[in-house]
Amino acid sequence: MSGPAPMPVIDPIKAVMIRTLMLQIGSQTAAGFVVTGYMVGTALAFTSAAVITAWAVSVLIVVLARWQMSRRFLRTAQPDAALPRWARIYTVLMTISGFIWAIGFLVLAHPEQPITVALTLSCLYSVAAGSTPSCAYHPPAIVAMVGPIYAAILGKLLWTGDFEYILLGSASALYGVTMISYCRVQSKTLREGFRIRFENAELVERLRRETAAADEARQAAEQANLAKSQFLAAASHDLRQPLYALGLFSSSLDELRLDGDGRDVVRRIQDSIGLMESSFDGLLDLSKLEAGIVKPRPAPVDVDAMFDRISQLFRPLALERGVDLRLRSDGEHVLSDAVLLDQVAGNLVSNALRATTRGGVMLAARRRGDALRFEIWDTGSGIAEDDLARIFDDYV
Repeated sequence: MSGPAPMPVIDPIKAVMIRTLMLQIGSQTAAGFVVTGYMVGTALAFTSAAVITAWAVSVLIVVLARWQMSRRFLRTAQPDAALPRWARIYTVLMTISGFIWAIGFLVLAHPEQPITVALTLSCLYSVAAGSTPSCAYHPPAIVAMVGPIYAAILGKLLWTGDFEYILLGSASALYGVTMISYCRVQSKTLREGFRIRFENAELVERLRRETAAADEARQAAEQANLAKSQFLAAASHDLRQPLYALGLFSSSLDELRLDGDGRDVVRRIQDSIGLMESSFDGLLDLSKLEAGIVKPRPAPVDVDAMFDRISQLFRPLALERGVDLRLRSDGEHVLSDAVLLDQVAGNLVSNALRATTRGGVMLAARRRGDALRFEIWDTGSGIAEDDLARIFDDYV
């Protein structure tokens, strides 16, 4: 007689992403109640109470079903082999949720009353943007939810035959596609971060087996690995989420009829978003560099151009804090890795601005023989004497 079938082996990165997904469902539940309440409140003056009630109850049932699923998952220790089934259940619930939100647009948005279309769309935009970070741990869920919503928006607005509604429906559908794309990019970033964490963990374990004398070094490596993983998780969530909102706002501004100065402002906003994305990618490259995965790529760097990018990125923060930000270079060029040098210089300016509430901050590049010396001055609070010995430690 044959023995029991072997348990399927699941990718450890996929396993940890599914477990993290289940931990975040609680915050999704609260957001679901808030958005549903707002949508009900805006629809009361335009749609019958019976229709609104039926729709709202349907939404809340699915929200509570997701929450109950999360509680069942967290109540007992789940083996890795069971995780794909839980992910499929989550995807099914997100699909049902997507269709219910789509029905909400069909019954609550009345093209003859443009205000209802605007209010309903604002809610559905927030639903898509809010679901993107959590669904990055399981991208099929974002497709299952966002697809029905924006298909319904596009279909209903196309059906009106009104050019402005057709344009609005097309732009909304493009926004939905963009959210799906953002979700997939963020998912790749998360996978890369977890992969680095597992690689470092394997290295630590190998060192521990090879020599007991390396125990102290192993503990230090574990601490560095944990800090790196926390850094990547914080970067992928805390830095990406503002970019989603900024992208939405800039896209909305771009559709307005603006004069030349207005379009120039919109262009600067979009350029700043691009710089922020580049800066975020640089952060991840720096973490990979420390892990030994990537190597610096020296090439001639135009310091003036780099300072212009840093000025454009941090000038709004300096103006907001009332701090005079200056960057000084005499047309210098240096042989370095452009991305890493840009990141280091940006970190210097960011730290100085964070610690300065009045006065100024200046970053300068000065030639010293064959070398180029970068120096930064600020009128901030400075560094406590007890902390001077730690300023070159990781993540201080």
